[in-house]
Amino acid sequence: MKLGVRSFLILIALLVATLAVGAMFGWEWWLTGRFVEKTDNAFVHADITAISPKVGGYVSEVLIDDNKPVNAGDVMLRIEDSSFQADVSRAQAELAEKWAALTNLEQRRALQSTIIQEAEAAVRAAQANSDRRQKELKRAGALVNQGWASQRRHDEAVAEELGAEAEVARTVARLAAERQQLAVIDSERAEVEAEVERSEAELTLAQINLRYTVVHAPSSGIVGNLRVEQGEYVRPGARLAAVVPLHQVWIIANYKETQLTNMVPGQSVSIEVDTFPGVEVKGHVDSMAPASGAQFSLLPPDNATGNYTKVVQRIPVKIVLEPGHSLEGRLRPGMSVITRVDTRTDAQRERSARGLGGLATREASN
Repeated sequence: MKLGVRSFLILIALLVATLAVGAMFGWEWWLTGRFVEKTDNAFVHADITAISPKVGGYVSEVLIDDNKPVNAGDVMLRIEDSSFQADVSRAQAELAEKWAALTNLEQRRALQSTIIQEAEAAVRAAQANSDRRQKELKRAGALVNQGWASQRRHDEAVAEELGAEAEVARTVARLAAERQQLAVIDSERAEVEAEVERSEAELTLAQINLRYTVVHAPSSGIVGNLRVEQGEYVRPGARLAAVVPLHQVWIIANYKETQLTNMVPGQSVSIEVDTFPGVEVKGHVDSMAPASGAQFSLLPPDNATGNYTKVVQRIPVKIVLEPGHSLEGRLRPGMSVITRVDTRTDAQRERSARGLGGLATREASN
């Protein structure tokens, strides 16, 4: 009989304990758990920079190793540059030749300007001589009419005046020819100036290509996926390696659309990484994708055709880790994580704190 009573009391005690534990967990769920959105469809991401050469050639030196750190600006590899050096030298020679031609044209233009000035002076002198001959012809005609001069003298004056007019015409024609020659020189000068600009552009391009034979690290990080060896021929744009900035990673969590009702940027997030069980990392919601993942796929679904089966869509949510977290530098892009977003408002969080505080007080008093 005593054994039966004792068993009954033990059963009652276990039942009460179970109800108490259940009530405690239920109370905690009511205050906090129902506001937490959880998903294991989440992964670590980072800006993985592909390393590709901008010029082709044989690799003369590889200065990086797989899984080793590099700093922004470090030389990663070099491409044989002898042909690019030759291109620069050839472009420099062509530019020097064009500059010499332009200098020669400048000298010719200066000389032609002097010749034009002389031709203009000759025109003025010939015009002055023609004016003087015309006046002498008028005087000779008057003297002939008055009988003071012979007809021969008048004829000589006419001939001299005609010769003066011919000289004016000759000097004017010469001046026009010299000015036309100056126009030709100016036209040649414009062509040579264009050639100088083209040669300068070719030299600049050759110098840029020469600099491209040295491949620098665009950012600091860890080298991965190294695919090049010394002596190998590489083409422009070929992917030779990648740089992963492990100190600048974030989380992309693919939440169901039904979980986003109360989710907004800025809410706190608890993160667990599969690689580091038991370690919790804090973060916050940064932003949400403008469309579901299916809409960004190569072949977006077309629900207007065929039989329709409703599928809950997932929206990518970007989660930024808080600075100075315990796993900084250890997270790798692609790692699987579990995220829990606390969607409570400030008022709900305050009520939860008061409720949990009261529960803790009652437990302590018990």
